[in-house]
Amino acid sequence: VGKRGEACPSGSLFQHPAATREARPEVLLPCGSRYHGEWLGRQRDGHGLQTFENGSFYEGQWRRDSADGVGRLVHANGEVYDGHFRANRAFGRGSYTEINGCTYEGQWVEDIQHGHGVEMKPDGVCYEGQFRSGLKSGKGVFTW
Repeated sequence: VGKRGEACPSGSLFQHPAATREARPEVLLPCGSRYHGEWLGRQRDGHGLQTFENGSFYEGQWRRDSADGVGRLVHANGEVYDGHFRANRAFGRGSYTEINGCTYEGQWVEDIQHGHGVEMKPDGVCYEGQFRSGLKSGKGVFTW
């Protein structure tokens, strides 16, 4: 058996096997939030649930200590984002439901509606089209 960094008889370098994820009991984080789920070393990684002090919670995929992958963020006021995250932000495809019943389903970049999406109001008014930096922009169709 070779030591880390030494050549093996095959000519390849010996490396320690990759660390494995492990489930751990609920942890109180320094920020006051609680996390229960998978860890990779000292970082949240895999599936987990984080509950924030204000009552909001995120359940979904974690990567390198950030919400990253598919997840669900429920705000303390009841508003919900379901979709893809990257580095703790909505990024990619997702849907957002406000407490007043308005919904948006479509593309997100850095927590902002950006790309193709559908916005529906409780009264039935609907916009389907392009969004840029959170605003309707470019081609789109309103129906009511």
